[in-house]
Amino acid sequence: METTTAAPQRDALESEIRRIGAELADAFPSNARHPLRALDTRAMELASGDQELKAALFRFVDVVPACRSLDDLARHLKGFLEEVPDAPSSIAVAMRMSNTRAGRAALGAAAASGVKHMAHRFIVGETPSAALGVLRQLWERGVASSVDLLGEATVTQAEADHYAARCNAALEELAHASR
Repeated sequence: METTTAAPQRDALESEIRRIGAELADAFPSNARHPLRALDTRAMELASGDQELKAALFRFVDVVPACRSLDDLARHLKGFLEEVPDAPSSIAVAMRMSNTRAGRAALGAAAASGVKHMAHRFIVGETPSAALGVLRQLWERGVASSVDLLGEATVTQAEADHYAARCNAALEELAHASR
């Protein structure tokens, strides 16, 4: 049961979070100069408003590297989207597309393109040195960020040692660049 003081505090916190989010969004380049970014932003808004849809899409993104064909991509996407209750109408269109081979090819191509485009929102470089320019620009605009190396899946001790060495090298390179 919520106390009478908890609701106003929660509402005030929500307002403050939204205000800060708007300030951060305003600090980034306009969507008007980047039509694909506008579409990307709309897709993110759709997903962020539906926790089940967002979870399904993140699960899909996780399996994309293992998919070997457009048909495979479409089948996986359909499988994850089928788990979303009360999905938006645009999802129903994607589901219908996956019923034919040609539709799966088109859906798979769209999904591959969407995942690749979306990755560019989050992946600023394939190596630490490639990411330095973007990280520096963000920092100079007052935007802090976290850094993650891709390909951290390890099964063997040798893979774990290799990944640990990559992490160490990345930290050394970023620390050197920050001086």
